[in-house]
Amino acid sequence: MQNKTVRAVMVAGLLITYALGPISAGESASQVPAQTATGAGPTPSTANADPASVEQTVEVRLTEYRIEMPLQLRAGRTLFKVTNAGEMFHSFEIEGRGIEKEVESGVDAGQTKTLKLDLKPGAYEVYCPVHGHKKA
Repeated sequence: MQNKTVRAVMVAGLLITYALGPISAGESASQVPAQTATGAGPTPSTANADPASVEQTVEVRLTEYRIEMPLQLRAGRTLFKVTNAGEMFHSFEIEGRGIEKEVESGVDAGQTKTLKLDLKPGAYEVYCPVHGHKKA
């Protein structure tokens, strides 16, 4: 329970910074447990997203009290592939730039779901919205 599930992600190109402070491009998501995201936009979807309609795919790995994802992203149409590699039920939510979107129905252990967003430059927060996980 020492790790935080909140991350800060910045999109200018989409540079990720953490709630604990800015991160340099040389650090990895596994080194910093809490983070916030930057850049997102309209109409996210968890439906079968057409890979041809996205500019980038971002792998997100959820475990107990940790979110692992790249530290730098580009602005644009983005497909988040969210995998629950933990033993508990988790989910993935992104907030910022006027949006607040979550993977539909959460993510059971061993399951992968998607969330499609058009990322705009700016700051976003990503976290597990399951009760108590964000504060853990």
